[in-house]
Amino acid sequence: MARRRATVVPEGMHLIGGYEFAESGDMTPTPVLFVHWGDDGIRGSERVLLDLFAKLDRERYKPLLWCNGSKLAEAARSMDVSAEVSEMPILLGWDSPKFDLIRFRGLIDRGHRLINQHGVRLVHANSGAPNQWMIPAARRARVPLLAHLHAIYNFRERCTLLLHQAPMIVGCSSAVVRPFRQDRFPEGRLRVIHNGVDPSRLNNGDATTLRAQLGIGEDSVLAVCAGALVPLKGFDVVIRALQIVVQRGLDLRLAIAGEGPERGALEALSKELGLTQRVHFLGHVANVGPILRDAADIAVVSSSIESFGLVAAEAGAMGCPTVATRVGGIPELITDSTTGMLVAPGDVNELAETLARLAGDSPLRRRVGSAARDHVLTQLTTERMTRSFESLYGQLVSQPSEAFGWRALRFRLAPFARLSLEVIGRRLGVGVSSREMKRATT
Repeated sequence: MARRRATVVPEGMHLIGGYEFAESGDMTPTPVLFVHWGDDGIRGSERVLLDLFAKLDRERYKPLLWCNGSKLAEAARSMDVSAEVSEMPILLGWDSPKFDLIRFRGLIDRGHRLINQHGVRLVHANSGAPNQWMIPAARRARVPLLAHLHAIYNFRERCTLLLHQAPMIVGCSSAVVRPFRQDRFPEGRLRVIHNGVDPSRLNNGDATTLRAQLGIGEDSVLAVCAGALVPLKGFDVVIRALQIVVQRGLDLRLAIAGEGPERGALEALSKELGLTQRVHFLGHVANVGPILRDAADIAVVSSSIESFGLVAAEAGAMGCPTVATRVGGIPELITDSTTGMLVAPGDVNELAETLARLAGDSPLRRRVGSAARDHVLTQLTTERMTRSFESLYGQLVSQPSEAFGWRALRFRLAPFARLSLEVIGRRLGVGVSSREMKRATT
């Protein structure tokens, strides 16, 4: 019979609901180690993490950050969060070296040392990659871990990042956790906590002169896109839809906030379609809130893949109506024709038709924008998101280690068996049915 292992609490302390109480009755904040992997910038998942730091109850929880980006670390330190930066190569990732076991072991050891050094009671892995080394580190230290996922990971990634071994998976949308349900991951270890937006942060700044700076008149309608200029964001689809709307005689302009490798191609497309005077590239914008509040008439989210749709939520907070693609987590945020407009991804004609409808009907824009604002400010705030995480933290730190799967040699092998069958099948040119896969991996 397995020996029951109780949650370890420092001598002279008692753990209740995320607080550590000294025998004298004083409260000590519970240390939580946040581990983040991403590009060196402040974008979606980084923004969500910083908003979480801003709202976290510091009397209950003490956040510590370990990440691979200096900009995120600098922003965290400005919020009085201790931060450490390291290179974080991914084992079996898409970039070389793919099989550096020495550096992988080093990440596990470093994660374990940080847990012990700071008396960490919980690990919050903010993105999929850190789970690869923090799950072994947390298992060794016998502390709970939650994997906070901001992307829809394919099956290979779910396996190689060890996500099936996580004690708790939190998705920013139901679309993110759906693949784990298909993998038969235990339902009791899945949660959905939608990302939140902070209206007070979004309202910082002033973009009242932006339209004049761009030469956009009061009677023109301005649509705004925001995000990294990469193919999956679909900005080329918006530019092509803009051409159709303009050909119908509507005075629609487009501003694109963001930078990325596709900028040159998008500028060339605008020139090719005769839209140079109507498409404005704003470059990197740290806070798109003032633009959505002061200048935009319509927000457009044209992604082919979107786990949540943070820009759509930010636009809603600012009362700006959004046209967005019906992909990933976006339908969880937008009720079509009520709190926004949904279109098929990549469908230039449907996007053009919807933009034209909004551009030609200002009462409709006001009605949809107002409904979106009401929805976001009641359901999608950082306050609501943070309280949900704090509640989950309290549950996890109060459980014995066996409750979250840290028993010796306990390892979910079924996903790797399925992955092996898929790889063998591709090598042999033989397809494996889903029914056969389930039989082999159950």
